[in-house]
Amino acid sequence: MKNEYSIFLNNKKIGITELAKADVPMGVVFGEIEFSENFIDYDFLKAYCKSKNIELVDDYPEDKLVTTMTIDSLTVKN
Repeated sequence: MKNEYSIFLNNKKIGITELAKADVPMGVVFGEIEFSENFIDYDFLKAYCKSKNIELVDDYPEDKLVTTMTIDSLTVKN
């Protein structure tokens, strides 16, 4: 991967991404995540959001895609 970014949840690295798109001033990024653990997936992230009362803006189970307004404990670092 070139321009690889690390994805952290609660300060634990959960995966990497190249980031397809970003709007830095808005603090918004979009990209496919290559998770570092098999148990971290769409269902894990959706359950995490539910347990933390994080509102899902969109949920597309057939595409395994969720969007949220914010997940404060999720960070992207290069």
